[in-house]
Amino acid sequence: KLAVVAGWKKLGDITADSCRVALGRLGRTSADSRARKGLSPQTRNHYLSHARQLCLWAHRGGRMRSHPLSTVKPVCVEADLRHARRAPTDEEVKTLFAYLASGKAPALRGLSGEARALLYRTAMGTGLRMRELRLLVPASVSLKERTITVRAAYSKNGRLAVQPIPDWLFPELEAWLAADRPLWGCLPEDNPGRVLKSDLRRAGIPRVLDGLYLDMHSFRHWYVTALASDPDVDLKTLMSLARHSTPTLTLKVYAKLRKENVDRAIGGLAEPGTGSAGAEEI
Repeated sequence: KLAVVAGWKKLGDITADSCRVALGRLGRTSADSRARKGLSPQTRNHYLSHARQLCLWAHRGGRMRSHPLSTVKPVCVEADLRHARRAPTDEEVKTLFAYLASGKAPALRGLSGEARALLYRTAMGTGLRMRELRLLVPASVSLKERTITVRAAYSKNGRLAVQPIPDWLFPELEAWLAADRPLWGCLPEDNPGRVLKSDLRRAGIPRVLDGLYLDMHSFRHWYVTALASDPDVDLKTLMSLARHSTPTLTLKVYAKLRKENVDRAIGGLAEPGTGSAGAEEI
């Protein structure tokens, strides 16, 4: 898409100026009222990253004399964040699952309320993305190892992912598979999160609160936040379970600040002059 907008047909067509202009055009809203808004800064930064990787590969392989995009900088994401997410609160989680278990939840996209409840709980217990969950098959779940495997072709980073199943989720998955019940392959590919949007509306849970969205990816935020809030989980383990390559993405984007953690930290703050801080004068 970036190459089409920039008019690149050969490697020699790639220049820093044409890249900047194309990224700017991709960020603008189309004059066609039926069209969506332009790409967000974060998406455009992803496009730039891929283009830079291509140029780096070509330069190192002798296909380009220089790296034409080395001076093109990413745009600021915080200045125009299109879809900031929040992790669901404990009260919202209880309300959602109570609704799904009430017998009043109709089947959506071929999934019963029980099937959707297991889908959401699996998302919260493994941090798997919606596309990864939709493509799971019973063979993806190892009851012996208590893990769920996502094939490299289906994971976002193109790597094999083996996620452990927490103790509270394992009996539910085991019983579900023992009954030979299908997983979630019937979800639509284009917008599988629509089922949650409908469930939130029927359960009376606001999808947008203080400008922050609650969607299927919010369950992944809940997963990372819960792990990050556990003092026994070190950063390396947190990054591994979140399947992130940098701590910046894990801590800045996914791990949300919890009020109870702030209260606990402030509650344990030592009074000045009591010597409780444990610092020695140098």
